[in-house]
Amino acid sequence: MKYRPEIDGLRTVAVLPVILFHAGYELFSGGYVGVDVFFVISGYLITTIIVSDQAQGRFSLARFYERRARRILPALFLVMFCCIPFAVAWFPPDQLNDFGQSLIATSVYLSNVLFFLKTNYFNNFAETEPLLHTWSLAVEEQYYVFFPMLMILCSRLRKSRLALMLAAIALCSLALAEWSSVHAPTSAFYLLHTRAWELLTGALVALHLFHNRPSAGDAAAVGFLREAAAITGLGLILFAIFAYDKRTPFPGLYALAPVIGTALIILFARRESIVGRILGNPVFVGIGLISYSAYLWHQPIFAIARTYYVIPIPQPVYLLLTLAVFPLAYLSWAFVEKPARSAAFTRRNVVVSMSGLTAAFVAIGAVGFLTKGLLEYRLAHVPPELRKYVVDKNVVKDERVSYWKAATEDADKEFPQEKSKRFVLILGDSKSDDLYVTVDRHKDLFGDSIYRRARLDDECMADFVERRRNLDHQIADKDCRREIEALSAKNLLDRADEYILTTIWQKHTYQAAADFARLLASTGKRVSILSNAEFADVTRAALSAAVMEMDESHINHFFFKSINEDRQRTSVAMEEAVKDIKNVRFLEKLDIFCDLPAQECRLFSPDGQPYIYDTGHVTITGADFFANRLRELGWLG
Repeated sequence: MKYRPEIDGLRTVAVLPVILFHAGYELFSGGYVGVDVFFVISGYLITTIIVSDQAQGRFSLARFYERRARRILPALFLVMFCCIPFAVAWFPPDQLNDFGQSLIATSVYLSNVLFFLKTNYFNNFAETEPLLHTWSLAVEEQYYVFFPMLMILCSRLRKSRLALMLAAIALCSLALAEWSSVHAPTSAFYLLHTRAWELLTGALVALHLFHNRPSAGDAAAVGFLREAAAITGLGLILFAIFAYDKRTPFPGLYALAPVIGTALIILFARRESIVGRILGNPVFVGIGLISYSAYLWHQPIFAIARTYYVIPIPQPVYLLLTLAVFPLAYLSWAFVEKPARSAAFTRRNVVVSMSGLTAAFVAIGAVGFLTKGLLEYRLAHVPPELRKYVVDKNVVKDERVSYWKAATEDADKEFPQEKSKRFVLILGDSKSDDLYVTVDRHKDLFGDSIYRRARLDDECMADFVERRRNLDHQIADKDCRREIEALSAKNLLDRADEYILTTIWQKHTYQAAADFARLLASTGKRVSILSNAEFADVTRAALSAAVMEMDESHINHFFFKSINEDRQRTSVAMEEAVKDIKNVRFLEKLDIFCDLPAQECRLFSPDGQPYIYDTGHVTITGADFFANRLRELGWLG
């Protein structure tokens, strides 16, 4: 296959936005689409290799999978190996347990399935998963289990029929992706059936270029169109990188921009074209050559650093971490990737070494999983008086989930027909569940009012306001549509005497939420807004404090330092947005847990039970503490 430097340059366009997105640079809010660019490139290159070998009568599955193993596994296994000592040293038990599972899943190309079952790609917990990014490798390997066999079975088909069949499969996959991106977004993001169309797009490009190689005269005649198409392709990719964000439904029709953009570049960019010269310059080509290693290193570096720091990482440190990716990538490319592809490394060497390492990583992962993240080992190495801070988050979480499920089962039922007490409606996301469970569990403290909870998160409040302003307003998000319809059906809003809004306010939603509060307050009823009270993961922060053998006062100050500054800035903006609205009051939820002037937060009970188990959701013990503090502060009633 003829070398095309612009393809290596295109890899740079793919990998840099992914790295900068995971580093938290908001300008690259859609940087995750770099993975889609990689998928199309992979589909193009691998299909070109297959059809070239088939044309020469030398294609074999054994040789194909040997190539894949040489290309993928050595650098991947190096990065996995390097993660292990840091995970053992710094990860709390629950995170080490999760890491053990991811070692196993990555080793057997099922990490995309694991992360589909465990975490949303865009949530806070995903940021501390060192192997999160291997989901895309799993998708590719699963695809390449089936695709070469399909090409062998269809080798006698005419090229037009083969292309038509692959296009039909791709369209079905795209249709599934579009439906799933709205109705099952996590599965849409991670799983093969909604990503196959991107790889197949690359395959169709490869088939077209292999069977329709233009002559020099043809190329000159359509030079302008080629330039325009390639520039359009680059523009589509850049548009997605800078215009998309975590809220973009993906990878449905929105993924067409990076996918079609990549296809246009591969089809029409040539070394002498404008885009070809941009992508083919030595800097872009150089980064492109090490792009696979750079992709492998970036997520573990960021995830391990986030765990180690606990408190938010300063931006200069993020810059240093980002820069550190590239020398590491070069070293692993030069001393691992390239040697692994040489003839000196025989097929027998590949099979034996990769099989042995796979088994070793599965065994190491199993130890982490079966020992619950070396929980007993951790306890044995922490001073007795600090062992209360070593928490098995999964146990605490399971207790909470069980209790919350029972307590909130009828939380949104209608208010009683007889009105003997004040009716208070709590609105929000999972934080509204926390508040409802707190007051429901302590009716002795809050028995002068009847409370109900209805789900209406900050994203949906904007839709509610628009629907009130315009009855024809179409609500795109199915969850918002369901929440608003349920709220209207039970007449909870109209019958309530007071409203409490509690959710995780975000930079892009707080203004709409302020408008929602203004709408509610216009009826003359009081509206209380609880601020964000978000920390770094409390169980992880507590372990770090225990390992560092901090005394009680230092631990409480450490918790104060772990307050999520971004969330807090949004709270301040929210307070400013509602301060002049009549009948609206803003309550600083951090006052529940913290003495802000003293810069201390108490997040554990005297007997060692955590009040918060993650970044802001209360435990059963935390609900009891929450109730007493609410009473002391006089916020309810």
